[in-house]
Amino acid sequence: MKHLLIALAFLTGVGFASAQVPGMFQPLLMGNTCIPGTVIFLTSGSGATWSNTTGCTNFTVEAIGGGGGGSGGLTNIRAGSGAGAGGYSKVTNLGISGSATYTVGALGSAGAAGGGVGTAGGDTWFNGASLAASSVGAKGGTGGGSATGGIGGEQTGNTGGVGTVKNKGGSGGAGGVASGAAGGGGAAGTRGDGGGGGMQAINNNGAAGGGGSGGGASGSAGSAGGSNSGTVAGSAGGNNAAGAGSGAGGAALNPGVAGTLGGGGGGGGSPATTINIIEAGGKGGDGADFTATAGGTAGSGGGGGGSNGYSGSGSTAGGAGGSYGGAGAGGAIGGGGQQGPGGVGASGLIVITTLN
Repeated sequence: MKHLLIALAFLTGVGFASAQVPGMFQPLLMGNTCIPGTVIFLTSGSGATWSNTTGCTNFTVEAIGGGGGGSGGLTNIRAGSGAGAGGYSKVTNLGISGSATYTVGALGSAGAAGGGVGTAGGDTWFNGASLAASSVGAKGGTGGGSATGGIGGEQTGNTGGVGTVKNKGGSGGAGGVASGAAGGGGAAGTRGDGGGGGMQAINNNGAAGGGGSGGGASGSAGSAGGSNSGTVAGSAGGNNAAGAGSGAGGAALNPGVAGTLGGGGGGGGSPATTINIIEAGGKGGDGADFTATAGGTAGSGGGGGGSNGYSGSGSTAGGAGGSYGGAGAGGAIGGGGQQGPGGVGASGLIVITTLN
């Protein structure tokens, strides 16, 4: 009889819960018994449905908006600007008994070489048909403009998040007339705002670094570029909230180093004036603030580092934003037709934790 009951439960699905859609990290639970502290990631979906098969009815839900894309450099005019990163929102004791509609903010696309502007990252929300109608939701960052950095989610001029806790994504640095591009902002996190992207100093060739993420407290901004005399290193990205994870600026003739654990990517190193090359910016570090019960980590991503160049032709992009919600950096410029595209942003994230 015992074996027969087990077989019937398997065939009918009674007593078993399973992962439901692509992009969802949800544990296989037995008997729909509530297990407090179960952590579930939702990493994709637009107007999708999350069905509550956890056996719990109260949850903590956290959201990170998508990061914007950086703008491309325009030869002899202006280096690209970094984009704004996703904001962070949280609500506790949210009651869900059946199902909830959600949307995870899409990544922002990079602007093309030749001065193309980046697009905004999408808003992320849970339990509603729109951000404004949801129980919790976070704004995405805006894209890098032709001469202005993108605005981080929940920063002035880009508000509208929903939640009892709302932290601000880092804004991107503005591109200047120097060859090195500006860095993208870092995503906001559980205990603070994201760091802003480094803005290039006028007439300096060392590219700016990206901002650190706010995975534990406010991330630090990437520093401005260095001297334009000869070959110089790019600038480091900002550290994450724990004071670590910064990607080093690239040495002369070398790309920036990627950030880790939500740190900002480093800016590309400046080449000598006789070398025709663009050096890429480092990618923002992927966050690891949360651990899903089914396995895997996720968190607030760092901003990408700006790329750098001097003369000739090239198309190396600014650094991409780290997952989740990190913003892309701007693309470099130089003489002789040299111009690079911006860096792409990273998509948003929803984290669901069971309470009771």
